[in-house]
Amino acid sequence: MVVQTPDLAVETLAGLTVGASPEIVERILAPLLDNARPHAATTVVVRLEPGVVEPGVRIVIHDDGAGVPESALRARVPGRAR
Repeated sequence: MVVQTPDLAVETLAGLTVGASPEIVERILAPLLDNARPHAATTVVVRLEPGVVEPGVRIVIHDDGAGVPESALRARVPGRAR
């Protein structure tokens, strides 16, 4: 199933459910989407997938923006290999 608005697509498998209230899901996703939208070229995709390691749902948020340059990651992310 795919639900799409001009700048947001939500993809999930039929029958996959999240065991949390809509308010909790919104509280988790809102700041992530608020961050992804300004950096997207055209689309932000939210994909719900079955848990791989443990039962549950994995939420993947992807935008089609340019991303963060590797040099900026090395300079700003603590504990990252240099």
